[in-house]
Amino acid sequence: MIPSANTFGLLGIIMIGAIWIAANRSNAQDVLTVRADGSGDFATIQEAIDAAPENGLIRIGPGTFSGGVVVTKPIRIEGAGWDQTRLTSRWFRFDHDLSFLPDERRAAIEQGLERIKNASGGDEQMAILKEVFEKYGPKSCLTVRNTSGVVVSQLRMSCPGVINQGGFGGAPAVLLENCRAEIVDCAVVDSAIEGFHIKKSAKVTIRNCLVGGIRGSGIQVDFGKEGSADIVDCDIRNCGYSGVMLREGSDATTIKGCRISAMRFHGIRYDGASPTIVDCLIFDNRRAGIYADDTTSATIRNSVFVGNGIWAGGNCGDTIERNTFVGGSINQYRHGGGGVECWSVEDMVVRGNIFFDNENGISFSAGDNTDDESFPEVTIENNLFWNNRRDVARLISTETERRHESLELPTHNEKADPEFVDADKRDFQTEPTSPARTNQIGATPSIEFSSPWPTQAEESAMMQQID
Repeated sequence: MIPSANTFGLLGIIMIGAIWIAANRSNAQDVLTVRADGSGDFATIQEAIDAAPENGLIRIGPGTFSGGVVVTKPIRIEGAGWDQTRLTSRWFRFDHDLSFLPDERRAAIEQGLERIKNASGGDEQMAILKEVFEKYGPKSCLTVRNTSGVVVSQLRMSCPGVINQGGFGGAPAVLLENCRAEIVDCAVVDSAIEGFHIKKSAKVTIRNCLVGGIRGSGIQVDFGKEGSADIVDCDIRNCGYSGVMLREGSDATTIKGCRISAMRFHGIRYDGASPTIVDCLIFDNRRAGIYADDTTSATIRNSVFVGNGIWAGGNCGDTIERNTFVGGSINQYRHGGGGVECWSVEDMVVRGNIFFDNENGISFSAGDNTDDESFPEVTIENNLFWNNRRDVARLISTETERRHESLELPTHNEKADPEFVDADKRDFQTEPTSPARTNQIGATPSIEFSSPWPTQAEESAMMQQID
């Protein structure tokens, strides 16, 4: 008997229903839940990661969870919100109380310390210490290594404690190593070492994150020539050294749209690296907004510097264009005394910037303790200077004196009021009729000083510790 059309229709509906049920069952299996009270699929994040299929999703509920989490497969991890889901590791020293550790781990450390006492010499002792430290020492909250397709969002990650004095950098709060990963809408606060460490050919995006209250640098970039980092729309603040620290070769780094402030040393530091820094607000860092050293060719564009400037030295050949520098006065520290401070630079370009209310707009020196009359090779053109104590200056530094002397303003630059909307209220937009706007000079600010991220108690505590 030939089946009727209605039969075919019924079979089609059954087949579609079966496919829908199978697809939803598969989707349900790909989503795992972690709940602190045990009501989810798992009680710990690591158990969920180990059980999850590749490209699966792990949803973590509110609460505080143990760190030491390691991701080595493509996966998405999603918290209930940066202020609700906390991931915490504890930094510790071997010579402090270790009673909080599991018995097996504590015993292994104690055995390692006994081996160190019985070692034949300093080299052997250091080798044993390094071995024990790497195996049983503090762990990062989150480690992503040797994989791709990892997305982590809506978490707060901390690694508080007392730093180790054994000579090892140890575990940052987040370690991204030889991976492809994206960290979004997270807060990384209160770390005894670093917030993020990006290394070994990692290609990483950090977007819309708070990084603050870090004893060392907020973000350490050390991936060499093969990695990349995009740091976008982040608040980086209140760190004991630099907000972002770039090691040699980490050229493929872009810092865009970030608010970087209140570092004990520098907002951004790079040595032998050439990042792109655009659309940022860099302010109130104690020494330099940007510290650039060794051979560099960075691009710094459309950013606002307030209360700190750029210090450049060691064959720095950066291009600094269409930025606004305000109030970078000389303080007790050597670096950052003015808008752009040049020490032994080569082929630097300073073009289309506003220098307003600085001790020195642009200053030069050939280095410490020299009265050399030569000047570094810097292209200075189409800049606007106003209300600086010295628009362009040279540092005279000898064994008996250290002072700045004014120089003539180079040709193709202008001395005129930039006509900010309201400098007293830190509104550094220029009026539509201002000479700066007409000649496309200075930054077009897109970031307000007020942050959407509330100040965390750990940030305040950390700054008190390092003062």
